[in-house]
Amino acid sequence: MTTPSTASHMNVAGMTAGFESRGFYTGAGAVVPTKVRGKGQTLTRQGVGLYTIAFTDVGGQLVDVEGVTHTAATVTPQVWKMVPGTFSQSAKTVQVECWNVAAAALADPPVASQVALTARFFDNVVD
Repeated sequence: MTTPSTASHMNVAGMTAGFESRGFYTGAGAVVPTKVRGKGQTLTRQGVGLYTIAFTDVGGQLVDVEGVTHTAATVTPQVWKMVPGTFSQSAKTVQVECWNVAAAALADPPVASQVALTARFFDNVVD
């Protein structure tokens, strides 16, 4: 029997020995957000709402990436998601998208917003 990972809120059987990479950034509009704190990841902008996360360490299989942009109450919410099939174990990168929820379109995080990105890895994923 596998031991549930304690690294994730998911904490489900079949995933073991996991870890998370977290980064916190300040939104900058149409340029790369500035890292405020975090360890193990760097964010680069590829286009409107499209970014690449480069990890310093990839000790297992990437299971998911989630993110949120914290903004003023008058600003439309944004969510971040991993682009399926873009994770490269050898390059230690994955593409992520930032979506404007109301417009259903890719968007960059507004200037001075706060972005939190979390990537979850597991050493063993059982089908």
